[in-house]
Amino acid sequence: MKFLSLLALLFLITLSSYSQSSLESPKDSVEVNKLNKLGYHNRLIDAEQTIAYAERALAIAEKINYTNGIAEAYRVKGIGKYYLDQSESAIENYLDALRFFKQSNNQEGVAKVYNNIGNLYMDVDFDKSLEYFHESQKIAEKLKIEDLLAGIYGNVGNIHQRKKNYNMALANYEKSITLFTKLNNPTGLTLILQNIGVAYFSLNQFNKAETYLLDAIEKAKDNDLNNIIARSNQTLAPVYIAQGRFKDAEKAIQEGITYSKIVKDPRLEYDYLYISYTLQYKQKNYEQALGFLKQVYTQDSIIYANNVSTKFGLREKQ
Repeated sequence: MKFLSLLALLFLITLSSYSQSSLESPKDSVEVNKLNKLGYHNRLIDAEQTIAYAERALAIAEKINYTNGIAEAYRVKGIGKYYLDQSESAIENYLDALRFFKQSNNQEGVAKVYNNIGNLYMDVDFDKSLEYFHESQKIAEKLKIEDLLAGIYGNVGNIHQRKKNYNMALANYEKSITLFTKLNNPTGLTLILQNIGVAYFSLNQFNKAETYLLDAIEKAKDNDLNNIIARSNQTLAPVYIAQGRFKDAEKAIQEGITYSKIVKDPRLEYDYLYISYTLQYKQKNYEQALGFLKQVYTQDSIIYANNVSTKFGLREKQ
């Protein structure tokens, strides 16, 4: 009898604990989703905040054993690391995200991570990058995930741009713009406008480049997309230098440096050193140009070492 009473008591305790968990879990999972969305939203505003939100989401998701929340938190954290130029940490986070998304059979999540990994390989291995984009695209087309498809078209366009296939790049960007416009996605649209500006600069079509880059900067400022402001000025300044508009170039450089410091991306700060050198050299300010060139060479050795480390790190994860 005592055994039955004890068993009944244990059952009630278990039932009570289960009821409490079932009441708390939906609320907690909503909080996890909210934090992950906030983290993702902040990726082009403040990548450190992206990581902070993801870590908070991860802690809650692990506590309640919310697999999809854990996976997305790792993915968002990886995105934050990517924008801080911490590629080796980013790939670790992406692989963790992939493992948990596969565990929960979340194909949309898997497709998003493939797209993220493709981005990571873009500056290291074009073919490997395209492999991941194509895997992501197959799932996105099957599940009709239009926002992901729009991003993939843009990323494939970026690959073609790096390979100097500018017409193919522009064709992919147009597909991306069509979808982002349909979906009313201002962030995606602004990113593609910036990329189109870069493509036209590479084609020496400076007036078109300026138009797209200024449009991207205006839209980026409307949405506090600090990373895009920094990157757009990174191309706008050379456009002005090529046109002999040195005062406009200096203004673009200063704004770009300001936003590069906000987003804490060392690659951007390095690029602005080189652009500053080019501007001073074009104006025959050789002493100032030499000062910037020395800084460029110093940063070059650091960046080269980091890039070699990243290449080996990524290849080890293949």
